[in-house]
Amino acid sequence: MEQIKIDELYINSILVSAKTLDRNSKNGIDGEDPTQLFVLSVDGKTKTLLTPSSFYVQKWVVNKQSGTLTVTGFPDLNQNRKLDKSEFSQIEIYDLKTLKLIHKI
Repeated sequence: MEQIKIDELYINSILVSAKTLDRNSKNGIDGEDPTQLFVLSVDGKTKTLLTPSSFYVQKWVVNKQSGTLTVTGFPDLNQNRKLDKSEFSQIEIYDLKTLKLIHKI
């Protein structure tokens, strides 16, 4: 959990990483299920799922100058509900003001 406060861009939110889906259907969340990123308002009234449930988040970094969040991870390209060796790393960039995906690499 990390507070993202960028006064110049009027951004003040909480970034939370969590495993919330039993994507591999093994009767419970385990280490093979994806980590997802959520953005919460500081008052706790709003919650936004930032990354899709089929994206396995690995790392992220906040750019306080541009107000973006860069996330690295692996998309489940073949939709078999697990991370395989055939899937490749992807970078996603999110705008922290709009909470929208703005670029994939």
